Amino acid sequence: MKVYLDVCCLCRPFDESLENRITLEAEAVLAILTECREKWVLVTSEVISHELNAITSIDKREKVLSLLLLARENIILTPDIISFAQTLWKNGVGTYDALHYASALSAGATFLTVDDTLIKKIMSLPGDHICTAYNPVFWFMEHDHE
Repeated sequence: MKVYLDVCCLCRPFDESLENRITLEAEAVLAILTECREKWVLVTSEVISHELNAITSIDKREKVLSLLLLARENIILTPDIISFAQTLWKNGVGTYDALHYASALSAGATFLTVDDTLIKKIMSLPGDHICTAYNPVFWFMEHDHE
């Protein structure tokens, strides 16, 4: 099984746990990453690398980059990925989000994000998509036995 965590997910374990939701999502992300050590495949991308470079906190950036050492697949942007991302932009999905989702789709990976609005947008897109979008908490609860 392949999983693609967007940058919001990857940063979640290092966010301040001011709400129960943040704590739950952080724990789910860490549990998913633990499974990626042996059972699952963590997919990263050129888009993740680019977005991480924009994180101003060097400490946080380095911590997130250390998580990506578990990745066994790296998606490089191709014309097909960019073309699909452009379709997503036309449907109201933001630039990075569209590129992340298109990268996950090209890898055949499950796309995980903590952004509820993004999940709703992706799930309401027209057409069939091999990849779907989930919150890491709900997804992990359904798949931790696999």
